[in-house]
Amino acid sequence: MPLANSNGKASATPSAERKSVVELPRHVQHVSSLSNPYVKHLVKMRESSSYREATESVLVVGSNLLQELCEFAVTNNTEAAFELEMLLVVEERDFPQELSTFSQRTVFLTASVMQKLAGLKSSESVDAIGVVKLPSSFQKLSPDESLASAGATLEKWCPNPHRLLILDGIQDPGNLGTLLRTATAFAWDGVFLLPGCCDPFNDKTLRASRAANFRMPIAAGTWPQIQAFGKANAMKFYAGIPEQVHSSRLHSKKNSPEALIEKIKSVKSLCLVLGSEGQGLSDPARRGSQHLTVPMPGKFESLNVAVVGGILMFLLMNKNI
Repeated sequence: MPLANSNGKASATPSAERKSVVELPRHVQHVSSLSNPYVKHLVKMRESSSYREATESVLVVGSNLLQELCEFAVTNNTEAAFELEMLLVVEERDFPQELSTFSQRTVFLTASVMQKLAGLKSSESVDAIGVVKLPSSFQKLSPDESLASAGATLEKWCPNPHRLLILDGIQDPGNLGTLLRTATAFAWDGVFLLPGCCDPFNDKTLRASRAANFRMPIAAGTWPQIQAFGKANAMKFYAGIPEQVHSSRLHSKKNSPEALIEKIKSVKSLCLVLGSEGQGLSDPARRGSQHLTVPMPGKFESLNVAVVGGILMFLLMNKNI
């Protein structure tokens, strides 16, 4: 199942692109040309979801994000799972020297090359870029994979889940990144991406998530696959939907959104499903989940999906961790 790439279009399969992967010769320690084949290779890695999949690598821009990832790896004894393949730094510019101890190799760039790789209007604030191996905690299921096979993969991906976030057609990288960051902060167990979501490892998502993508188990697949996995783990499905502010129906205290959320807090294992603001939930997700809303006393039209997700993930987070 292809995820959407950085421009929102479905990614191609990576098999043909694996043959075109470019490596930088081991003796090269400095790159100054924008036309260098390796520079073009890294730009393509930043821009193309299928190319990232083919190379099994991603660009992480900025020393702060790289330092956070290194510190997380040390604190959680996951250094072996975090692979900083190459550290790219601007020549004659200071950078955190400790990053070199995590990197397999350090290469110096001109400011113009750094700006090209970062994809930003200015590279003055970018002191380092890391070529990082995609985390093993990221699983991408084939839409044709049997439920039994997908279930076995997901059991290894997230054993004994209590809180899973399911995202349905979240195309905006900022929203996706914010939701990943929030799920990590509130210690949810994993995030599952349904068709139509943007790539969780594109540069905008990485910036919005503060690289939580490397800390939170992420999988991508279909509704039947995650539904079967959830049922096998006795999980209940709840979907966050916009409150119908123009509805004349009044909630009783017993059936109010607040009462429902309070009741759900005691559920041992659950999945929270969120759809995009524009399209909402897909039909299978809508039919297969109990609906809950975030009450809006101010009667505003709607809330941003990342805001709704943050509120619900906080209210429903596992209290037993």
